[in-house]
Amino acid sequence: MLQRIGAKWSRMLCTVATLWVLAVPPAFAEQSSTRTNETTARPAAGWTTGGGTVDGIATPLPEFRLNLTAGRAVTITTSAASTGSDPVLHLLTTRGVQLAVDDNSGGGTNARLSYRPSVTMTVIVALRARTTGTAGTANLLINGAMWRPAVRFGGWQLQVQNLRANETIGTIRLPNGAGPSHIMYVLKADGLGVERWQSGGGVAGATSYRPTVALGTRRLIIAVPSSGKSGPVRFFRNDTGLRAHDPDNDGLGTELETALGTCSNLTSVARNFECNRAADARDTDGDGISDGWEVLGRGDVWPHQALPLWGANPLHKDLFVEVDFMLRAPGETAQRMSPTVARQFASVYQDEIGTTSALIKAYHGAVLVNPDGLAGVAVHMDTGVAPAMPADATLYGDWGGYTAVPPVQASDGSWGGVHPDVSWKTNMAAARRGIFRYALPYSSGGGSVALNSFTWAAGIHGAFTLAHESGHAMGLDHNGPPAPAGVVDANCKPNYPSLMNYAYLDGTVGFADGLNTPVLNNAALREWRAVAPSNTAMLDKLQNAYRYYVDRTAGHVDWNRDGAFAPEGTTVRAYANLRPGTSCEFTRQNAAPLPAAASTQSPAMARLSDRLYVFYSVLGQVRYNYSTSSWNCPVPASTPCGTWNDWTAPGMDAQGGIDVERINGYTRTPQLLVVSIDHEGKLWQARLTRQRIGGFEHETFSTPTLIPNSSPASGAPSLAVMGSCDTYLTYKGTDNIIRYRRFTCTGGWEAEQQALTPGGTAIGTAPFSFPAITRVYLPHRPGEPGIYGAFPNVDGYLEIWWLDRTTGRWVKTNVLESTPWERVEGRAAMAWVPSQNVDPYPGRFYLMYVKHDSTPNRAYRDLEREVRMLQSYTRVTGTPGSLIRKEVVGLSSPFDNVWFYAFGIDLLYEQGVDTNLRMVDSIAINKSNVWATIELRPKADGIQDYNYRNANDWETVRLGVCRNVVNPGGTVSNPITCP
Repeated sequence: MLQRIGAKWSRMLCTVATLWVLAVPPAFAEQSSTRTNETTARPAAGWTTGGGTVDGIATPLPEFRLNLTAGRAVTITTSAASTGSDPVLHLLTTRGVQLAVDDNSGGGTNARLSYRPSVTMTVIVALRARTTGTAGTANLLINGAMWRPAVRFGGWQLQVQNLRANETIGTIRLPNGAGPSHIMYVLKADGLGVERWQSGGGVAGATSYRPTVALGTRRLIIAVPSSGKSGPVRFFRNDTGLRAHDPDNDGLGTELETALGTCSNLTSVARNFECNRAADARDTDGDGISDGWEVLGRGDVWPHQALPLWGANPLHKDLFVEVDFMLRAPGETAQRMSPTVARQFASVYQDEIGTTSALIKAYHGAVLVNPDGLAGVAVHMDTGVAPAMPADATLYGDWGGYTAVPPVQASDGSWGGVHPDVSWKTNMAAARRGIFRYALPYSSGGGSVALNSFTWAAGIHGAFTLAHESGHAMGLDHNGPPAPAGVVDANCKPNYPSLMNYAYLDGTVGFADGLNTPVLNNAALREWRAVAPSNTAMLDKLQNAYRYYVDRTAGHVDWNRDGAFAPEGTTVRAYANLRPGTSCEFTRQNAAPLPAAASTQSPAMARLSDRLYVFYSVLGQVRYNYSTSSWNCPVPASTPCGTWNDWTAPGMDAQGGIDVERINGYTRTPQLLVVSIDHEGKLWQARLTRQRIGGFEHETFSTPTLIPNSSPASGAPSLAVMGSCDTYLTYKGTDNIIRYRRFTCTGGWEAEQQALTPGGTAIGTAPFSFPAITRVYLPHRPGEPGIYGAFPNVDGYLEIWWLDRTTGRWVKTNVLESTPWERVEGRAAMAWVPSQNVDPYPGRFYLMYVKHDSTPNRAYRDLEREVRMLQSYTRVTGTPGSLIRKEVVGLSSPFDNVWFYAFGIDLLYEQGVDTNLRMVDSIAINKSNVWATIELRPKADGIQDYNYRNANDWETVRLGVCRNVVNPGGTVSNPITCP
C-alpha cells in the first residue's frame, strides 16, 4: 500500500521535475529510491513562490579535519580526478565559515587552494562535486604529499529562487534513505562559495536552516558525510515563519501545505480533499497526529521523533505503536515481536487480508476518509528489532523505545507483570505522547483490553490476537461497534466476517466492512436459500469452520443441524452463531445472580408448580431459593428478566453434594425429591411439597431421612426420572465405583447395585469425578427414551453409558463424536430439548461439564474450571447424491468462553413451560465479587430472539485511531481534535 503511494507521487514528480516552478508533492511513503531526475543533474528554473518538497539522492560530501599552525601555509590539491568528475575544495572553520574555495586551479578539473592561518587552528577540508552530475573520486594531497587517496565525493545540488527571510529550508530523513545525518551547504550568489554550512538542526540527524535575511536565488548542496549512507532524501521549503502563513499552527506554512495537499484551515479544498471533512486543520488525515509532525518529524522534544523516517504520511492514516515486553516472573527471558508477527499484524490494518476488489478497497478508503483515497491504516511499530528487509523499514524497527518491563511482586509474594495502563507512563518516552500507542505483549496467553483504550496486551507470538485486542482499543467489540446501552449483540456471528469475531480469529479475514451478508435471528432462522450462492466466502466459512451442512448451489443452510433443510417459508430455532470449539458467549444474556447465594459445589434445579427452585450447599447445609418469574426473557440484555426470593435453610446435611428432581405419582401432589450426601458419606432424602390450604399456598420441606442400606458415598448424587413412579439415583462409593438405585411407588427404594458392564465388570470413575444420569433420547437407541449416564472413566475422561433396565447392566455407547480429550471434574449436567412443543421427540441433547484442571501446585482459587458444552446433531458427510447422515454427540465448545469457570452446573428444560434451556452454575472465577456466587443462565442454549447483522469495522477504526492516541492520561497540551 505504501509503495503504491510512493509510485503515485513519483509519477507526479516526473511530470514537473524539469520545470520545477511550483512545489513538488513528496513521495511520503516511498521506502526506497534509486531514481534521478533532471533537477539532480543541473539547476532547474527554481521556485518562484516558496513552500514545497522535492526528493533527490544524497551522496557523500567528505569533510576532513586538519590542524593548521599559525603562520605556516598549507596547499591542498586534488589529483587523479575520475573521468567526468569536477571536484571543488572548501576550507571551512569548525563552525562552517568559509576560509577558502577553489574549483579548477589544480589543472584540468582538479582543485587547488592555499591558506596561511594567523593563529593555530583546526579547519575542515570539504570536497564536493561542482554539479550533481560531476561526482566521482579524487586524491587529496597536502603540500604535494598524498593525504587521502581515492576520496569519493558528490552531493545533490538544487536551486531555489526568492528565498525569503524567516523561511525554513532543510532536509527530511526517509525510509531506507540517506543518513544517519545530512549536510546542507547554502552557496553564495556566485554559486561557488559557501554562505551557510549546516550540519544537523533538523529531526534525527536531518538539517534545518532559517535565514534571517532574504537570500534570493541560491544553489544548495545536500549530502551525507563520507561515513554515511547514500540514498533518498527529501528537501523542504517551509513558509511557516512568514507572517500569517500558518493559521492552523501545525508548523507548516500555507504554501507548503498547498503543495503537500494538506489543510491549513477547515474551509478550503486541499487538492480533491474538502477540508471541512477534517475535525482539526492540523490533522488532515484524522489519525490524531499533527501534519507538521508527520511531514517534518518532531524535533522540539527528546528523543526526536523521526516520523517521516518511519513512514508517516499526512494524507493517509498512520498507527504508531511502541511494542515493549511484559516480564511476569524473575528470570524470564525478554522477547521481541518477530518480523513475521509484525507483518501479519500490519496486514490487518493495511487492509491486505481478504480484500481483493479494487472497488471494495476504494470503498474502504472512503469510509476511513483517507485524503489519498487509499484503503487501510499504515502501521509503524517500534519493536526493538531492525528491519529484516528494506520493505519492512516503515513497518517496524529498532527506534529506541523498546523496554523489557520488569515484573512486580504482590503483597502475597507472588510475581506478575505490570499492567500496560501503568507501564506506559514510565516506559514510553513523553516525547511520544500524542503520536504512539502502547502495546505490552507477554510470552503466551490471550488478552483482555477495555474498549477505547490507549494500551493493549496479548501473547507476543499471536499476530491476529494482538490485532484483535488492538481492535478493542480502537473501540470495537466482538460483534462490531458497541451496541447501544442495554442492548446485547452476539459474538461469533457467521454474518460478521471480522477478526474481532471469535469465529473468524484465524487470519483469514481482517476488519469487516458490513457488506453482503444476511441478517440472522436464532429464534427464526430461514434454512431455505439462507445465503446467496454467490457469497462463497460465507458458505466456505459455514461449511468448514462452523461445520454446517450447506447446499452451495442453492444457498441452503442446516442451521439446526438436524440433517435436513427446512422448507421454504418456514424457520427453525438454533444457536446459529456457535462455531464449534469457539468461545461464542451468547449464553450469558439475562444472567441472574441469586441473592446471597454461594457455593463451591454443584447446584441443582427443578420446577414445582409456578416456582423454579435452585438448591445448593453452603458450609455443608442445604439452602434453596425460588423464583416465580417465567425467565422467558423476550429481549437479550445484560440484566435479568426476573427476580428471586431470599434463601431458605431447611436443615439438611449436604457436605458431599445435592440433587433434586420433581417426581409425580407417589402422591396426589407433585413434589420435589431432594437427595444429599452428608459429611460421613450417608445418603439423605427429603420432600418439598406445596399445597393449597384455605386459599393459600403452603410449602413444606419434610424431615430428612436416611436412604437405607446405601454404601458410603463420595461426592454429589444424581437423580433422573424415567416416568411416573420411576426414579433413579446414582452416586459413587468411597472406592470410586459407581452405584445406582431405583425408587418406585410400590416398592420404595430398591437395593443398591454396582454399575456393571454386560460382562459384569464394575464401572469406576476418577477421584475428582462424579456420575450423572438423565432420561434422554440418544442415537444409541433412536427414538426410544432411556436412562443414560455421563460416567467419567477412572482417568476422568467422559463416557456415555445406557442402562439396560431389563438386565440392570450398563452398556457403553459410541454416541460421542470423538474421543474426549478433557477430564471431567465433579458431576456433568444433561438435558433434552424437544424440537417442538407437542412431541418429546425429535429434539436436542445437551451435556455440560466442568473441565478438570490438573496443573501441579496451582492455588485452589486459581484452578481453571472451564465449563464445556456438547450437544447432539446430525453429521452429514459425503457428496450430493451419496450423503451419509449420522446422529452424534459433539460440537465440543466452551459454554460461554474459555475464561468462564464454575464449581458445578445443572440444566433444566420443561416442555410447554420453558422457551429455552436453563442452566444454573456456581461460579469459580477468582474475583471477590463473583467467587462462588450462584447464577441462572435463562438462555443456556444460545437461542436469542434478536436480529444480528454484519458491521463496518472501518467506521469505528476511523474514529478510534485518533481518539485514543491524542491525549493519553490528559498529558498532552492542546491535543488534536478528533472526528
